[in-house]
Amino acid sequence: PTVNNLYSIISLLILLVSTLTPTTALTMDFSIEVIQANIEKKHQNIKHIKAGDLLKLDHNTVIFDVREKQEFDVSHIKNAIRIKPDIDSIKFIEKFSNQLEGKNLVFYCSVGRRSSALASRLQPLLIKEGVHEVYNLKGGIFQWHNEGKSLVQNGGLTKHIHPYSPLWGLLLENKQSIKYSPDTPTDKPE
Repeated sequence: PTVNNLYSIISLLILLVSTLTPTTALTMDFSIEVIQANIEKKHQNIKHIKAGDLLKLDHNTVIFDVREKQEFDVSHIKNAIRIKPDIDSIKFIEKFSNQLEGKNLVFYCSVGRRSSALASRLQPLLIKEGVHEVYNLKGGIFQWHNEGKSLVQNGGLTKHIHPYSPLWGLLLENKQSIKYSPDTPTDKPE
């Protein structure tokens, strides 16, 4: 191949990689801590709670998993209610209004980006509905998993977790626990 062809191929590969990876990965600053700091800076109107502090909250807490069904089906935090990341605010209030008054609501997703965005968007309506506090789980289910906290699947304990994508799966410390669906072998993307 000619030099021009090599430059074209390299440029195409760089373009492809840059569209598939988060900006933080390209700057080699790809960690849950950096992602969380950016989330907290962007969503200052909500509180961000550590996994250990979530476990200390009382029974007046409702946990919402803001991931896609396939992610939730692999594993989730016990008693979490799955909701779509793009759920309409009014539909959320209508669906859960009987569970909101006086409660603490904790939202989580893989690392906190989707859940923070949703919690931030819902918070004004939630406060009007009598919600006590609105939280985002710091580091999401990935940090929860990395800290060895328990996850469930179909009511039983599991060690598995959905990585969202191969790139985001790099944030998981135990690569052997990665599964893309409850029925696929570990470490095998579909």
